[in-house]
Amino acid sequence: MKPPGITVQSLAEFLSFVEKNTGHREGDPPSVFRGHRDIAWELAPSITRLKGTCKTNEIIAKRKTDKSIERGLFIHFKDYAAASVPNWIWSGNETVVGWRLLFLAQHHGLPTRLLDWTLNPLVALFFAVEKPSQICPKPKGACSFCKGQEHHDSTVQVLKNIDPCSIDRLARDRKNSYPPIYNYNELGLVRPPHLSPRISSQEGMFTVGKNPNRPIAPDYIIRIPYSRREELQRDVEKIGISRKTLFPDLDGLSSYLAWSCRYWH
Repeated sequence: MKPPGITVQSLAEFLSFVEKNTGHREGDPPSVFRGHRDIAWELAPSITRLKGTCKTNEIIAKRKTDKSIERGLFIHFKDYAAASVPNWIWSGNETVVGWRLLFLAQHHGLPTRLLDWTLNPLVALFFAVEKPSQICPKPKGACSFCKGQEHHDSTVQVLKNIDPCSIDRLARDRKNSYPPIYNYNELGLVRPPHLSPRISSQEGMFTVGKNPNRPIAPDYIIRIPYSRREELQRDVEKIGISRKTLFPDLDGLSSYLAWSCRYWH
């Protein structure tokens, strides 16, 4: 069943849809948002994108001692990154430390079964419209993702009603194995520790799936037409959502200035 959605033409329409459809009462599970610059992309974690690129077909970890790509990547990250990992990561038992390392690895770009989300819909909108759009490979008019514009539309995906937990709670549950294997529910929503100022600035959350090969089905899809991308990026910048604020370091500042100078007078 296709999730409900809407096409928005402005920031006001986007905020109106979010307010009407993703609000929750105090104490209810939060809604989380993820922005994609290409509406054709599925909600699948980065580890699944290695299919067909590796010499082995054993990609996803199934046991603590298997020879999967996922397990090997995690073990190598843990060994080679030891000297660069903050000291607080190592406090606690082996399982707690392992899950912390997995989230740290995801944060630094290692392919994992985790997927990034945000509690802030405007942050998701920023990521949906910020980078160059996907050029459609199909003949003009033959693709539902671009509607004849030659560039795919963008999207913000929404998840609702998943109870969040901390990494410590994730590690305590006996249904879960040593990371990266997760067995509690089909999909878990995890509140990460303060791995970097970026996590806090972006109000980051992560999902972890029992079966990473199964794409996540969102509750809502908000479509952003290609023709509205630039205007929406400028609109969210005016209310404080930009590389400068979401990446609070010198790289973020430099990237923001390189983008914003196009609009200087």
